[in-house]
Amino acid sequence: MIRRTCLIVTRLVLILAALCCAIAQNSAQSANKSQAPAQAPQTQSNSAKAIVSPGQAQRMTNQQRWAAAANHADRRAAHVRKNHGKVK
Repeated sequence: MIRRTCLIVTRLVLILAALCCAIAQNSAQSANKSQAPAQAPQTQSNSAKAIVSPGQAQRMTNQQRWAAAANHADRRAAHVRKNHGKVK
């Protein structure tokens, strides 16, 4: 009887300790995220590259995407020519 009671109490203490650790970690993580990220001023036009913080998506126009794809294709073709058809 005493052994069974000790096991129950031990399990409850371990479960409560795990819950307390989880709550402490969660509150520590949410404290860091509560700060609002600094936003860049909107003084530049859309055609100029705006300063983007690491968490934001880059706003690319379709022309910029096509130019980047063409540049990548040119670099890849030069690499293939240089290495005799072996891409990687």
